[in-house]
Amino acid sequence: MTMGVVAAEVEAALRARAHDYLRDNGTLAPPAGPPIPASLQSPDPLGRPWAAVLDDLARVHADIVADLAAVPHDFPTSVRARVVVVMNAEATDGTSVPLAWEDEIDWKAYAVFLRLHTIDHLNQARKVLAALET
Repeated sequence: MTMGVVAAEVEAALRARAHDYLRDNGTLAPPAGPPIPASLQSPDPLGRPWAAVLDDLARVHADIVADLAAVPHDFPTSVRARVVVVMNAEATDGTSVPLAWEDEIDWKAYAVFLRLHTIDHLNQARKVLAALET
């Protein structure tokens, strides 16, 4: 369900508090707590108006972009964050299986990771919409 995909994206972005990662009195600090689990889902994806979910998504991503734009180009990349990486791989029988692992990446890679995560959710939403049109 498209609403579920977007709600999960908002949930992940808010839970990551990605913009907090870049706001610690001008220094970078890793996000508190464990990485966001790969299975994270919104507890009630239809419980909020669609417009509110989209507004939250836009706000969270605008905060991240603004924070990244404020970081000096020569800022060190020594601050690291834990992430759960998931990719689909082809099993020996030809089926697609998810592979997941935890890793630690620097803050610039974390920013790219968030962007790729968003693109993946966008592609999921497009697939759902395409399936609904057929």
